[in-house]
Amino acid sequence: IQELHMTPKPIHLTRLLLSRNQLKELPEELCDLDKLQILDVSHNLLTKLPARVFWNMPRLRGIDASFNRLQAVPERIDNCHLERLNLHGNRLRELPVAFLMRATMLKALNLSSNLLTGLPPIGPAHEIYHMEELALTNNALTEQCFSTIAGFKKLKILHVAMNHIRQLPVRCIHELENLQELTVSRNLLTQLPIASLAKLAKLERIMAHSNQITQLGDLRKIRRLTKLDVSCNDLTTIDHVTIIVTALHGLDLSANPNLDLAAGLPTALRGLPRAVIEETPNAEDYLSSVGQHVDYQGLPNHSMWTHGSAEATGNKTRHCAGQVKVQSFRNGRDGLYGVFNGGQNAPIPNFLRQNMASIV
Repeated sequence: IQELHMTPKPIHLTRLLLSRNQLKELPEELCDLDKLQILDVSHNLLTKLPARVFWNMPRLRGIDASFNRLQAVPERIDNCHLERLNLHGNRLRELPVAFLMRATMLKALNLSSNLLTGLPPIGPAHEIYHMEELALTNNALTEQCFSTIAGFKKLKILHVAMNHIRQLPVRCIHELENLQELTVSRNLLTQLPIASLAKLAKLERIMAHSNQITQLGDLRKIRRLTKLDVSCNDLTTIDHVTIIVTALHGLDLSANPNLDLAAGLPTALRGLPRAVIEETPNAEDYLSSVGQHVDYQGLPNHSMWTHGSAEATGNKTRHCAGQVKVQSFRNGRDGLYGVFNGGQNAPIPNFLRQNMASIV
């Protein structure tokens, strides 16, 4: 579909699904559909949204305009009851100044894969109490964005991977008391403020692979931590005592080429459902001490294999993902790599990880 005409107006329409077409614009009369609840125009060629889409559409709860060519969003926002907005994969460089202050009912906002360099301020008098999920991955944001993020008091999931963040501002982190998942992978971090993160009583998952982190603090302070990915960093040593977290189910330490694993680490990891360790001089000893649940990478440290598994986090309480990495495949001419996410079903990724090489 390249053009959309609405004559006569479908005044009783509640869902309009137009994804994966070739629409370049939407008619303004779409905003007159008082009963519209869901609008999906993802994967089109849109360069703008109707001017009144955030204005007096009382029943509209969700908009998916991801993977278009949007360069801006409408300025006017009034009587907006929108709860979910997905603008992933567009060309947005900034948001309207009043956007976050007026779209107060938003629970989930996805702005990943745009060109954002900052977020509009919301001010101390405009704390956003409904936002629970915020995705800002793959932009050009710095740590200054946290001055705005700190106003999202109910935030549970925050993804700010693939930006230019050098540090996590302690004062702002303290404000996110409901945070459960933090993804800061592929930034410029040299440390994680463990003492500050420990004050977030509900924090369960931290994905921080592909940074420049050299040391880990005492993880025992983050009592509900279930998943930690610090692969592809510059870790040198780890005190095995400080990583014994009762709730921990998954730990990824792979692709830290200078990591000197403490002698007691295998015992500390015993029984951990998912642990990934990069090859070390005493790798065989680690395998025999840790047990069958640890994935032995057994590969040279090469950029081809330096990655993290944070993008396949699986179930909230259990990390059901598996990786296969075969450096020399098919007479040494190819390599084989895959990540398998089984959701709540652990046997599926485990089976694929063990058998994919022979299947292929």
